[in-house]
Amino acid sequence: MPLFVYSHNNFVSAIRLAEVKMIKKYLVMSALIALVGGMAHPQAGTSVPPTEAKIHYDQAKQLEEKGDLNGAIKEYREAVRLKPDDMRLHTDLGIALSNHRELDAALAEFREAVRLAPNEPRTHLNLGTALELKDDLPGAIAEFRESIRLDPNDEAAHYHLAATLKEQGKISEAINEYRAALRLKPDDFAVHLDLGNALRAAGDWNNAVAEYREAKRIKPDFLLASVNLGNALSDTGNYSAAISELQQAVRLDPNSANAHYNLGVVLFKSGNAAGDIAEQLEALRLKPDYALAHSELAWLYATEKEHRNPTEALKHAQTAVALDHWKTPGIIETLAESQFLNGMYQEAVDTEDKAMQLEPNAKELKKNLKRYQEALKKSQRKH
Repeated sequence: MPLFVYSHNNFVSAIRLAEVKMIKKYLVMSALIALVGGMAHPQAGTSVPPTEAKIHYDQAKQLEEKGDLNGAIKEYREAVRLKPDDMRLHTDLGIALSNHRELDAALAEFREAVRLAPNEPRTHLNLGTALELKDDLPGAIAEFRESIRLDPNDEAAHYHLAATLKEQGKISEAINEYRAALRLKPDDFAVHLDLGNALRAAGDWNNAVAEYREAKRIKPDFLLASVNLGNALSDTGNYSAAISELQQAVRLDPNSANAHYNLGVVLFKSGNAAGDIAEQLEALRLKPDYALAHSELAWLYATEKEHRNPTEALKHAQTAVALDHWKTPGIIETLAESQFLNGMYQEAVDTEDKAMQLEPNAKELKKNLKRYQEALKKSQRKH
């Protein structure tokens, strides 16, 4: 799915350059893409010499293809200086700056492109995408909506509007936009995948399963489709089918820590705690800094009687929180439970309080905090 695009007549092509965006635990398939067109070449048979601006533009393109973004940006800037009213030059400079992670400078170029060509839909799409990367979600949504107003049949605009609405938590609106994108391009596996993610977030697991199956049909070797399909099947309670799908994901890529992690979680749901532990250990062998796998192991060692290991639980829980930078309530909760298991009642209370600051209405956190507080009071009375 394209991120930045350039319109030229019939939108000749789009070139994937780099993945740039993950939204929480659901993947958003986004990539910076160069917009096609650029400066016009002389027609065949003519002897018109290239303009100086075009010479710099062509040099910029060559440098960009070689991976020399600094050199390309310098040449694009010179072309823009010589031909400041060319929307295409500002656009391509903006793309190069975006790939160089100079988003503020890129935004300025995309804004100038919009000023020069306010009725060109994809100038708004590019500006919206840059705003999204800057976490200006309302600004991004406004630009995506303007792009769609100007061209209702642009699948990319519907897709990016959907992804941004989903990031805002407007799941039902996002689902509508994903479906609009699919009406325009039914075989876009990335949109099917993201629609599945949105449906799963909405609790519509059966339709999520259908979308993941379609993504997998279009691209059978796409690992994430198998992983997400397995998780959605697990949501429906069909653990045997979920395990089969996730085992297939592991076969697709035995070195995927994510596939092993998710397989382990579903094995636990099916009653196989030992299988979960084995998969988490393999996930950590492949990716030692995998916070979720550390947290899952810690929870198993803290709560499963047959596998209880207070020392290992605390070690993995502390590692998970450090890797996660205290951002995820569930990971913080696991540390609190591990501290409780080790008799560190005051620490468990303090840790659980931090989890509740992030998720104050979580009933399970409140219940556990009360349990830790009672244990702390009891230990204080003994002393």
